[in-house]
Amino acid sequence: MEENKRKYNRQNSYYDGNAVRKLQYATQPDDDREETRVPKVKPKPAVRRRAKQRPVMNLFSVFFLTAAIGITVYSCIAYLNVQTQITQKHNEIAVLERDLAKMQNDNDANLAKIDTSIDLKYIYEYATSKLGMVYPDDSQVILYESNVSDYVKQYKDIPEAEDNSLFGKLKK
Repeated sequence: MEENKRKYNRQNSYYDGNAVRKLQYATQPDDDREETRVPKVKPKPAVRRRAKQRPVMNLFSVFFLTAAIGITVYSCIAYLNVQTQITQKHNEIAVLERDLAKMQNDNDANLAKIDTSIDLKYIYEYATSKLGMVYPDDSQVILYESNVSDYVKQYKDIPEAEDNSLFGKLKK
């Protein structure tokens, strides 16, 4: 009898991965022996208890998750709002830069037009021959130092220089 079981099991058994199942013996109708039945394995009651004991979300958990979702949605909306404002500012800057470049080109064109319209040779001839103007002497030039190189703001009259020339002495 034992020999028949082994023979039958060797022919019809198989292994399933690394978790080998317990073999269940099928009964063969023999005239000599009685049919043996193998009881079916029932799930352990501890597994059922664990499923029943699983904690259900309480009111605090629901409130906390709702608040977390609300904060996340608010943060996303605020981020998108800031990004939209940045994009608008970049567009405004681009428009202003185009306007500035156009104005600079217009100013350069107008300056070139003014420079070409003025005849400096004619002005020199007119000033020296008709108005009697002459270039100043070295004694008539007063040098000063300025901290700002762009322009000079004059708060009072420039003082007279001492005239040590012969003409200056005769004039006094």
